[in-house]
Amino acid sequence: MSSSRINTTQKAYDYILNKFFNRDFVMGQSISEVEIAAEVGTSRSPVREALKMLEKDGLVVIIPNRGTFVKEFTLKDIRDIFELRVLLELTALDTSYQLINDEDLDRLEAGIRDLSVQHSFTGYHDKNSSLHNVIVYCSENSQIARIYDMLQLQLKVLACIAALETEEADDVRQDHIEIIIALRNRDLKKAHELLVAHLEKARLRTLRGAARLQMK
Repeated sequence: MSSSRINTTQKAYDYILNKFFNRDFVMGQSISEVEIAAEVGTSRSPVREALKMLEKDGLVVIIPNRGTFVKEFTLKDIRDIFELRVLLELTALDTSYQLINDEDLDRLEAGIRDLSVQHSFTGYHDKNSSLHNVIVYCSENSQIARIYDMLQLQLKVLACIAALETEEADDVRQDHIEIIIALRNRDLKKAHELLVAHLEKARLRTLRGAARLQMK
């Protein structure tokens, strides 16, 4: 594939992905290659390749002779994703709590204190996920990091589904600060307890958000 073709496919991929984050799609919605191609200003071929990439990411479903559809995350899908997320983050925490340096923790705390639903969704998500990323990647376990990377886009779309309210964002901010304090104290037991409780809240918020969407 030529570099220009790769660039055009990436452009289509990024465009479609942003439609997820801007909540332009609803679960189960049909995605028109023709419409996307016209909006991006390209032929259908790069759009088709971009949709195949998104299918591998677990965000769309391609059904032969029927078309491409936004994946409908079932409540079981969400439970399964969070079960894997908890397993990965807690396993990573067992090592990373000793390896995360104070400078990283200071940077994380400064960022999380600025966390607000008034930010763009992408800006909010990046700040919100920074602590979790540090926990995972500082574990120096490449296999955990690889599997976690595969979950990242699905978790971001699920965060979009959860649609945090202001008071929930305040709760998330406080959870993160308490986890950071436990990490600064190298208190694994406390950090473990706080992380489990925090991820359970995220799971329940996402399930409520998905249930609301399925009821519409």
